[in-house]
Amino acid sequence: MKLSILGQNDQSKLNELYLLIAQQKVQSDDEAAQLLYNTDSSLPAYQKLRSKLKGRLVDMLFLVDTEEDFNDDATLAYKAAWRYSSAANLMLTKGAINISVKYAERALKLALTFEHIDLVMQVSKLLRGIYSTYLFDEEKFVEYSTLYQEYEEVSELEARVEKAYEEVVILSVKAVSNNEEIARRGEQIFKELEPILERYNHFSLHRYIRFLQVTYLLNMQAYEETIIASQAAIDFMRTKKMNLRSTLTGLLSHQLVCHTQLKNYAAGKAKLEECKQEIGNFHGRSFFKVQELGLMLFLHSGHYQDAYELTRATLSNESLLRQDAYTQESWTIFQAYIHYLIYIGKVKAVEDDQVFTRFRLGRFLNEVPVFSKDKRGKNIPILVMQILFNIAMERYDRTFDRIEAIGKYTSRYIKRDEHFRSNCFIKMLLQIPIAGFQRRAAEKYAQKYLDKLTEAPLEVANQPYEIEIIPYEDLWQLAVDSLA
Repeated sequence: MKLSILGQNDQSKLNELYLLIAQQKVQSDDEAAQLLYNTDSSLPAYQKLRSKLKGRLVDMLFLVDTEEDFNDDATLAYKAAWRYSSAANLMLTKGAINISVKYAERALKLALTFEHIDLVMQVSKLLRGIYSTYLFDEEKFVEYSTLYQEYEEVSELEARVEKAYEEVVILSVKAVSNNEEIARRGEQIFKELEPILERYNHFSLHRYIRFLQVTYLLNMQAYEETIIASQAAIDFMRTKKMNLRSTLTGLLSHQLVCHTQLKNYAAGKAKLEECKQEIGNFHGRSFFKVQELGLMLFLHSGHYQDAYELTRATLSNESLLRQDAYTQESWTIFQAYIHYLIYIGKVKAVEDDQVFTRFRLGRFLNEVPVFSKDKRGKNIPILVMQILFNIAMERYDRTFDRIEAIGKYTSRYIKRDEHFRSNCFIKMLLQIPIAGFQRRAAEKYAQKYLDKLTEAPLEVANQPYEIEIIPYEDLWQLAVDSLA
């Protein structure tokens, strides 16, 4: 059997297509087909080539070196155990019974050590069958039968708690701003499952139940309780003899959000450093999420220079281009906010800054925002920033246009109760043109809405944190400071 490695010195069409995709020289099938065949992607030859490449890439998955991946010990052990388990089954089909047992025992040892329930069941079932059918060892048969039954019960519980956790997660996705519904349902499910924590010590059961608890507490805006629950989960996870970096990063991130909402800057910065230590050198989705949470901490605490440094480092990271559209769009918005702070003199950019000098301000101010997840209200910060930029640049005619756009957007997407703070702030912005762009008049007209905003502080607001990138009270002060 010959194994050819993609990307090497190979002049075939298959390798050409692989390199075009790997080097990001094409963004669609039509682009690739045009370069390879000078036609569109409907060409049968291209479709066949594309299908062949997909098959080859799937085959190559088993040869990929995962040492530099964001894999904790449990994930790496899971992959190794599956390989041993597959080898054991293969050897059994070939009649190599002793070799099959050897690989099965290796797989089982890893599965038990790292608490992979499905693998323990699969391998113990295999060994049970071998000792009953081939090796006729009753003692071993009873041993693996008992083990299988024990983990069968745990598996049923795992399926139950996993489904319960996912139910709360899907609520968060479907109704991101309806925190009360998420909190109510999450608390109800948690109380039903909480006794499991006392009876079982299995990692997966605790992970799902404890994350469910943290999720519902966070949606209740019970930030102190969320920090305590997260810490209890972290302490439990650290009793396990394995590196659970992805799980720990998630729990630490929840604590970072809480400290930001509670305005505990020092504690929040310490959690940010803990998150970065857990992530290490891996710059994937978790890294950019932690960077986003760190940015929120700096912006909400008024540490704008720190926010600039973090954003500049993140935008310079080549891995950002490999992230999903949602993540890239988010950082484009963050870049606009930092650029605004630079423009109004709240941040000092370094002399050789190559990141923010590339920011296309004119394009940002003129384009109509169409955020990919618009139902989350994510277009609000874009429209708000367009207005603030135009005010700072004294482009008052453009300000009228943007305020009209945000008014239409508000009536279509923003619910009065669920986005109370956003509604108040938008009404404050609407007073600026009414006041003829005069500072004192604008402050006077907007005062009643500012009072309402103050009565509903950010830490108890029923809205997703990513909408209010800089607290509206602070943004309002920056806006009026730009007026005559």
